[in-house]
Amino acid sequence: MEQKQSSNKSERKKFSSRLTTFPIYAESIGDAWLQLLNLVLRVGFEKKFENSSRSRVAESLNVILTIEQVGNENDFYKFFGFSSDAVQRRLKIIESAVTKLTNKNQQDKQRVGQIEILSNQLRESPDNDVSIFFIDDESNRISTDFTSVTFSVIDGKLIGSFTQLKANIFTEWPIEALALAHFQRKVAEQAGLEIGALVYMIKSAQLYDEDWERAEEHLKEFFKRPLPLQIDPAGIFLFGNNGGKASAMLLDHDASEIFWEGGFDDPEDLSWYIVDVMPWLHPQHIRYVGQECAALMRAIKSKECYVQG
Repeated sequence: MEQKQSSNKSERKKFSSRLTTFPIYAESIGDAWLQLLNLVLRVGFEKKFENSSRSRVAESLNVILTIEQVGNENDFYKFFGFSSDAVQRRLKIIESAVTKLTNKNQQDKQRVGQIEILSNQLRESPDNDVSIFFIDDESNRISTDFTSVTFSVIDGKLIGSFTQLKANIFTEWPIEALALAHFQRKVAEQAGLEIGALVYMIKSAQLYDEDWERAEEHLKEFFKRPLPLQIDPAGIFLFGNNGGKASAMLLDHDASEIFWEGGFDDPEDLSWYIVDVMPWLHPQHIRYVGQECAALMRAIKSKECYVQG
């Protein structure tokens, strides 16, 4: 698979038929943030403001991020450029302003704010979804852009779904997301449940022009995934049987740089992962990945030599 690499990384690709964005899967909030920056910076619609201190903003609509909470999110504090104190302050504000809606079938819903009550209900009725809503407190410390949070228990894991009308993804979203992750973990611990994925939906993800250059610098330094959503993304896939493990790498068009490499015990898992994290692949590329992973599976099972097609 080989295409021409664009030298202008700041140019935006226009997807005229797509008013929603590619779904994003990430292993951590840090990874999700980089993918979110990459998404909005590469394909976000550009808006101009008049009579405002901000002249332009890049915006992506209906962004959905699924974040598997693995590892310690404290590792990303230096990466984000803020301290854990900022996250803890935000967490306290969220906890004080979160309410659970009870008596769902009644018009006069009673609001209660104790995490213990929420945790008890999850523990006693794990098959039921429990919705809680952010409300604006008297000091207006909670953003009214939040609409709801839904906790669901799936296979003994607490899944959190967070919906936000709009978000400044460079300065505000990382702190908000980390605080919500801590809140979800706290509820899971009190309910005696394993922590599951964090699903985040942002109706309008915004990146203001004063942050474009810094976002580009962050992507250049920290974004180790293959860079999607550029004009004509280039790449050459190489597959291999590494001692019974299916491995693959994505190289630059002239094989001078490794964009990504990884391996899985099951070749099928490898193919699903590639399709999941590289949504810009064309159908013929996806068919090729599936074809090679199937050939890898046959070679591994039969203990024969694998030759890439």
